[in-house]
Amino acid sequence: MGDSMKIDEDNFVVDMNLTTSSLHSTLHPLAIMNISDHYKRFSAQCGQSTVYGALLGTQNGHQIEIFNTFELKFDNQILDLIFFQQRFEQYKQVFPNYEFLGWYVTDQKPLKSHIEIHKQFLTFNENPLFLLLNPYQKSAKDLPIYLFESQLNNATHLLNFTSISFKIKTNEEERIAVEHVTHSSSSDEKEKVLTDFLLSQKNAVNMLSTRIKFLINYIKEIQKSNLPMDNEILRDVASLCHRLPTIDDADFRKELLTVIEFY
Repeated sequence: MGDSMKIDEDNFVVDMNLTTSSLHSTLHPLAIMNISDHYKRFSAQCGQSTVYGALLGTQNGHQIEIFNTFELKFDNQILDLIFFQQRFEQYKQVFPNYEFLGWYVTDQKPLKSHIEIHKQFLTFNENPLFLLLNPYQKSAKDLPIYLFESQLNNATHLLNFTSISFKIKTNEEERIAVEHVTHSSSSDEKEKVLTDFLLSQKNAVNMLSTRIKFLINYIKEIQKSNLPMDNEILRDVASLCHRLPTIDDADFRKELLTVIEFY
């Protein structure tokens, strides 16, 4: 799967003479759904058809499994390094066994500009994978996803991409999730509105949690004298804390103390 992409042999970006890769790659549905959703959202909201992201998963020797992805930011094809490192660290806290395996883009074919972007990831993985999803492919026969690794061409001394075959693998949890998404897409508009609302609430809670952790770390650094004390910021933090416990009963106090002790 993923071998049927027609590539112009005059385009040196993909080297047609390189030997078959020794990597055995597996792609999970969640990663595919994330990339597709990323493209659809940006295409609808911003009219942007090219999006970028990171590939996460596990690698054991030549065995590679791509489980998840997250979106990346670029400015004139220069990676936003701080954003990348922060997002990766957040995922590592939840999935400590995941590694950075490579990156993805939505485009029609590998381009020279992709080589330049690819080089930026060599610091984080000596042989990062490159996944291309072609949203313009009209054929329904083949999955419009193509996987590549990079190799140095001995003749030209240039970095080229070589195609890698891969398999789709679904575990039980992913099968249930895919069935749920399929069911949701065929349900009425009320269910869709509810799903969108719950997702927006989930994202808002996640963002709030991230910012609260940032404030907690900030205060800890002040206590350790690693950061200077800013009374104005501390007053804002105190004001925010006084607004939080609007519920005052035994169960709430118990949960609140549990959270405080956890942090």
